[in-house]
Amino acid sequence: GTAVLLPTARALPGGFAAASLSLRYRLAESPVQKTEFTLAGQHRAVWLDPSVGGAANPGDYTFSAIEAGIAHRRRVMEGRGELTAEVTAGHNWYGGRDLSDYLRLEGDLTMQAGAPTRALRLRGSFEKQWRLDSPRRSAEVMTVGAGIAQMLGNGDRLSVDLFARHSGSADAEVSHTGAGLRLGWDRGRPVSGVGIEMGLAIEGRDYGPIAVAPSGRRDLRLEATAAFSFEKAEVMGFVPVLSLRAAHNASTSALHDGQDFGLGFGIRSRF
Repeated sequence: GTAVLLPTARALPGGFAAASLSLRYRLAESPVQKTEFTLAGQHRAVWLDPSVGGAANPGDYTFSAIEAGIAHRRRVMEGRGELTAEVTAGHNWYGGRDLSDYLRLEGDLTMQAGAPTRALRLRGSFEKQWRLDSPRRSAEVMTVGAGIAQMLGNGDRLSVDLFARHSGSADAEVSHTGAGLRLGWDRGRPVSGVGIEMGLAIEGRDYGPIAVAPSGRRDLRLEATAAFSFEKAEVMGFVPVLSLRAAHNASTSALHDGQDFGLGFGIRSRF
């Protein structure tokens, strides 16, 4: 589920460290289909700059989540496409207190698009969120998207994705419509043993009138990401990954206008 900005949220100097783990257990498999049980969890710990003093407790900003689901994949169109359906249920906590329960349904169809090296992807999802801290902020989120990926002769992969979202809620801070574009580039061959993935995204959102923006809150969000996997440092099928992220949100609401940067280090499994 997507964490939503709380009414009391404000920018504080500091940083955070996050860890996540996902597992898949194969329930059934044949040459044309596969069904798996999925389990995932994450935790984000926060630390604050000493200048904040006693104004805030870092523990009030920790976030944890756990989810489980069933995913089914099936080859269709005489093997030229793959259909995926997944149902996921989850629960998360904010500041050590129950934040929300959610149920998500997802569908995805990937198929060849005119050439074996080109793929078209269509997807849709519906997520029902039950906010436990504030029932008024519960939401129903619908997302649809389409994208195309092209493999180049040198092994590089380029992708373009379009998406649109509608979040319906009784709370004007949560209810919004949005649309965006994502560009991706994955280098086919490592450079000096380092795999490279880069992405660029732009998204616009319209919340309508809210308390801090009576004339309407409209956001334009830009995000750039990069991930570097150190293939030569592989140990027992696990590869260390360094990730970078920079985002800027230009909003008609001064409270929601800002930018953030992230640096992450993780482990990617090859299994």
